[in-house]
Amino acid sequence: MPLQKVTVVLVKRNAEAFDRISLYKVTHIRRDAAAIAETLKKCCGEIYELFGNFHDFRHFERLKPHIDRITQLYRDAEKCFIRAASRLCAEATSPLQITVWLDILDGLRDCCSECRSVARIVDAAVLRNT
Repeated sequence: MPLQKVTVVLVKRNAEAFDRISLYKVTHIRRDAAAIAETLKKCCGEIYELFGNFHDFRHFERLKPHIDRITQLYRDAEKCFIRAASRLCAEATSPLQITVWLDILDGLRDCCSECRSVARIVDAAVLRNT
């Protein structure tokens, strides 16, 4: 998949994830969701830095730290999602609350996954062209 198309998918996924909050008329954000959103913010910052250095893609050593950081942030988001889902199932008072928040958390996690996909594509493209 070309980088431009992946970037469009990433932006669309971010919008979808945050639209869910509006769709479900959420009035307060769970601490777990805020933690995943913060990780997502860091992932997007790393994507920005990655593309900022992409003009000089033949110097892989400038790109590799960003790719590694995005991968680590994705892993952090996965761990946070698992903790959040577990906590949600233990603390929620209704099945609807569980369903709503699992959907929101899953959307945020998907966004982090898309960031990792972008990093993998950049990694493969650089390795193929150096």
